[in-house]
Amino acid sequence: MPGDLVTVTDATTEQTWLFIPDPTAHGNGWLLITPCPECGIDVPATPVATLSDLGEHLDPDAGIHPCAQFRHDPAHLPGCTLGPHTTRPDTIR
Repeated sequence: MPGDLVTVTDATTEQTWLFIPDPTAHGNGWLLITPCPECGIDVPATPVATLSDLGEHLDPDAGIHPCAQFRHDPAHLPGCTLGPHTTRPDTIR
């Protein structure tokens, strides 16, 4: 449901991941929320429908690009070159 926030915690490491429903997945997927590498604000980073999707995102060699929601999320701080407030051309897909 829109507005849901799911928190998943690894009991061994206490690593926490946050997810919101993916509006483009029609109830079958989630968006992983992570801090923007530039402004530090939590924004949707990548779609996750299975645990392997999360594993790909966590793999530093996977070369995964952030989802469209990352680039267009209004939560980015003004001046963040990765957010919608910038006049730079899109550099993140």
